[in-house]
Amino acid sequence: MTESPLTEAQLLHYDDLTRRGGRRADLLTLLLDKQWHTNSECLQIGGLSFNDSIYSFRQDQWDIESRRVRGGIWEFRLRGKTSEVVGHKPMTRPQGVVAKEYVNAISELYGAHAVARITSIWIAGYESMTVGHSGEASQAIQREVADPFPR
Repeated sequence: MTESPLTEAQLLHYDDLTRRGGRRADLLTLLLDKQWHTNSECLQIGGLSFNDSIYSFRQDQWDIESRRVRGGIWEFRLRGKTSEVVGHKPMTRPQGVVAKEYVNAISELYGAHAVARITSIWIAGYESMTVGHSGEASQAIQREVADPFPR
């Protein structure tokens, strides 16, 4: 008795696992029609953390466009796969204003050295902590996070 060849679906099974698993998969399935979908649609399908899923899709090289409709209503559309990771866009003007206010408040209260320490943690430290590296650098970063402004 000879074995029958695998079907296309069977051949693609392991490549298809991301799309098939849970709410995240349901959200990707919704977006695969390449039409615009509101954040309320994405919320209903993908759950409260649908934005996290969209971010993960972008990290997995899915090109997902977003646009503001009005107020708090946004729309998302999947355009396809890209050859590069699509990250977040730069801060908007209001986000930049808020970030500047935080930096100014920290500088006034703790000094310029505190701003330098925080930005170095944000830029270099967060990745090593989330990846789970151990060692002297990671321990120093963890101490900084625990008490960033010793007096």
